[in-house]
Formats: sequence, structure tokens, C-alpha cells
Amino acid sequence: MWYKHPQIFNKKSKDLEEETLKETNVIIVRYGEIAVKGVKTRRRMQSILINNIKESLQRNRVEKMAVKAIPGRILVYPENGTEKAIRALTHVFGITSVSPAYHSKFDKMETILEKALELVEDEVRNKIFMVRARRVGKHDFTSKDVERQLGSLILSAGGKKVDLKNPEIIVNVEIRDNLFFVYTKEYEGPGGLPLGSEGKILALVSGGFDSTVASWTLMKRGAKVDMVFFNIGGEDQKTQVLEVLKKFTCDWCYGYHPILYIVELRWVFPILQLFFPQGFWPVALKKTMYLAAQIIAKQINAKAIATGESLAQVASQTLHNLYVTEKGIELPVLRPLIGMDKEDIIKISRRIGTYELSSKIKEFCAIASPKPSTAVNVEKFEELFWKHLNKDVISENISNSIEKI
Repeated sequence: MWYKHPQIFNKKSKDLEEETLKETNVIIVRYGEIAVKGVKTRRRMQSILINNIKESLQRNRVEKMAVKAIPGRILVYPENGTEKAIRALTHVFGITSVSPAYHSKFDKMETILEKALELVEDEVRNKIFMVRARRVGKHDFTSKDVERQLGSLILSAGGKKVDLKNPEIIVNVEIRDNLFFVYTKEYEGPGGLPLGSEGKILALVSGGFDSTVASWTLMKRGAKVDMVFFNIGGEDQKTQVLEVLKKFTCDWCYGYHPILYIVELRWVFPILQLFFPQGFWPVALKKTMYLAAQIIAKQINAKAIATGESLAQVASQTLHNLYVTEKGIELPVLRPLIGMDKEDIIKISRRIGTYELSSKIKEFCAIASPKPSTAVNVEKFEELFWKHLNKDVISENISNSIEKI
């Protein structure tokens, strides 16, 4: 493994309070899209998700824990380290949200009401609140009965008032057959599908905002994403990119351990300068990367290559130039950010924790054209490219320069 998982959640998150519901004895894990899959697919994905959950907890030193699946939920029982467990779980793809909760068996509604009041009365005192109840199974009471009666008890115990639109605290009660759960906090996960539930993709990465977010987005859809970095800036660029990717993979890669391929590409600069018009340089460089990535992708049985390109963000990413760049590429080219603007991408970069490091990545391209063409001449470009930078030339030049870590 080219990166080492540290205990990444050693600082308190602004979003995660130190105090949770008193007597917390379980963490409820919710998933979304998995639940609507067919039976066979759902079981497979749930099994992958559980394994990924266990890995995330182990790597974040939540050593004593148990994981159990019930219909519609996964339950995590940490003997200690609830806070660390919550932080880890909110970085597992496939999880929509988690809640630290109290749960127990019951035989009548009064048992639920008494225990729920005991658990939340200090937290809701002098607060605007609402009660939300959900129920699965057959019972001699309804969800509304629980909401009305528990709300009344909380008001009598010092709750300020009920507000169904803008409460300060939501008291949640989930009832599943003969079990009930009480919780007041919910922490958002990334959602999507479990990492490792889809096939392999090779992503072109530079350490910047775009390619890192694109890789995260594809992992969110379950894909096993290996990465290739084309070094055009020497050791300084390599060091900066590795710093970003180590942070990214340590924080998010539970369930699949990516391989990073580093490819020396500075050999292409003299060819571009000698045989191509300046306006063609960015497109020719990008197409060279596509073809080199395709060579590696086929070797590792990846079914697609992926980039962080966004439509018309720069001259090489106009629709015309993307068409020219992809022309002759045999594998699908995935562009998950194609319809996003820069602010959309930066927002996700902040969310996934790579913004600060990505913002320090320097522009290393020594072949930048002073007047890049937004619409290269297709016929002229194709003639020059396949004459001077065909698959054989690219394969020969990268064959001894690929570093696998």
C-alpha cells in the first residue's frame, strides 16, 4: 500500500459535538440507494458496505465494536470511541447518515415514552422541539400516538414549545418490531454506493481541485479508482501531488486500496514544439495523456479512463477540443464534472478535505501556449498527431518510466 492510514480524526470537528445522547449504546447507520436495488444486488452491496464499515473503524482505532444488519439499517456497537466511530463512518461511501442512539426492547408504548423522556429531558429543557416517530411492524399504537404523548411529556418536563417547522431539537424515535431507538443528532455521510461494488476505472490526476473531486465522485458511485499522474514538472510537482493524494486516499478509501501510477511525460515537449503549432499544444498534450492512460488501463483491466474536465473551463476543454482529444480513444472517457462550474467543484473539494492542499498545487505546465486554440483544425491535428505521437511512440516512451506505488 503506497499510503498509510493514520488516525485521521484526532481533532474535533465543528459538526460533531462532544456530548451525544446520554446512554448511547449503538450507532444507527443509514443507506439510501442500496435499499431500492433488487434482492441479490442489495445483499451483495450491503455485505460490501459492512466490510467497508469494519475497515473504517479498525483503521481509526475503534478496536472494540460489533456490526449487525437489520432490515433497512446497519447497527454499530462500539464499546468505546463513539465519537471516533461517527467520524470514521461519515467517510464511508454508501452511508447517507449516522446517529448515536439508545436502543432497547419494549413490550408496551409506555416503556418507550418513559425511557425517551429520561434520555432527552435535560437536552430539551427550555428548547423549541419536535418529536418525530417512525414505526415498522405491528403494534397497538401508531407513530402519531408516540409523537403526541412524548411531546406532551416533554412539555410537562420543561420543554419550551413544539414547533414542527423550525425546532431547535428533533427528538427521533424509531420503532422496529420489538426494538426502539431514541436519538437527537444525525450526521451526514457521503451517500452513493459502497466503494468496490463497481468495476475498475483509471483516473488521470494532477492533485488539483478537479481531478481529485472527479475521483471522489466516481468512488461515490462504487467504482474502484486507480490513479495515474503524468509528471511534467519534476520532483517538486510529484511531492505536492503525493501530499494531496495521500490525504485523499487516507480519508476516503475504505474498501479499496488504490494504486498510483506515476508516468514521466516531459519527453513529449520537444516533439510538440518541433512539429505542432502553438495553438495545438494543450490538446496534443492531453491526447497523449489519454493514450498513455489507455495503455495502462488495458494492462490493469480498467474498463474506462476518467478526467476532471469541465466543459469550456479552459481552451482544451471546449466541446470541439474534447471531441478531438477523445477521437481514436478506444476506452470510454468518463468526465463526472463536465457540467459543473469551478465553484461547484471547489465546494466539494472543501467538503472532502482536500481544498487546502489542492490550492497549493502550482502550475507546472512548461508547454502552455500563449494563444491556445479553442477549436483546433481536426484534419491538420489528426495528421500531425498520428504521425508524431502515435500509440507506438507513446508506448515506447512510457514503458520504462512508469512508477507504481
